[in-house]
Amino acid sequence: MTTTVEVMQYLRSNGRKVWQTTTLDGDFQSDYDDMRNHNCHFEAEVLRTGEVSLTIWDEVKEKDIDTMLAVDSKDVQMALKNMLQSKYWLRKETDHES
Repeated sequence: MTTTVEVMQYLRSNGRKVWQTTTLDGDFQSDYDDMRNHNCHFEAEVLRTGEVSLTIWDEVKEKDIDTMLAVDSKDVQMALKNMLQSKYWLRKETDHES
């Protein structure tokens, strides 16, 4: 079983935004749909170090609500799965502001 998710990627050097899709191994569809139904989406940016900054962006609050750093493409897949499993979009604002 796999789950296809969309990620807004910020491209260097001008920060142009491009929607990308990636396929995660495992059944994360209900978590992904729940995140999207709560007006959140994934964002990614490849840093100058080669690492990838991944976030869940809350479109209503207009801020990141979860962030992870990945060192390679395999790590990106694991980070996206972990972010879906954390379900930060369901937590009260005070739970993730520290």
